[in-house]
Amino acid sequence: MMADWPVMMTTLTTHDTKRGEDTRAAIATLADYPTEWLELLERLRERHAASRPAELDGQIENLMWQTIMGTWTDNG
Repeated sequence: MMADWPVMMTTLTTHDTKRGEDTRAAIATLADYPTEWLELLERLRERHAASRPAELDGQIENLMWQTIMGTWTDNG
């Protein structure tokens, strides 16, 4: 299969297992701060409303912000 489609994504794992262990651990800590996370999401959505595609699904947007937060370093 890889010979025919070398850039194809593997379907043997979920989106979460495709992230590194450190990223998953960082994202998991968001569950400890549900109120703060929701408030931050609301501020981020307001700030980026002008560039947010109308068809962007809320769950996908949340996944995007989780990934950004999980991979963010002290250096930005």
